[in-house]
Amino acid sequence: MEVIEGVENRRKQQDAINLLERFELIELSTNDLVWASQQLLAFRLSHNIDPFDCMIASVNHRLQVPLYTRNMKHFKPLLGSLAESPY
Repeated sequence: MEVIEGVENRRKQQDAINLLERFELIELSTNDLVWASQQLLAFRLSHNIDPFDCMIASVNHRLQVPLYTRNMKHFKPLLGSLAESPY
């Protein structure tokens, strides 16, 4: 949803959908949502982290896999060393 939110027109929206279809969809679990809610309470006011970021990070936290992101400001507090810059 966050990728689609950033598109500017229908052509770019379709390009985003085509790109996303290459990836495996991992659904949020109830435990992921509980963890995300806890992180939102802990970091919303201090780091201006939004619910989408917390939900994205929850799966990385559960699976203990890195999240490659340019948004280190939001994901580093949530994931620590699992948040990695792509370059």
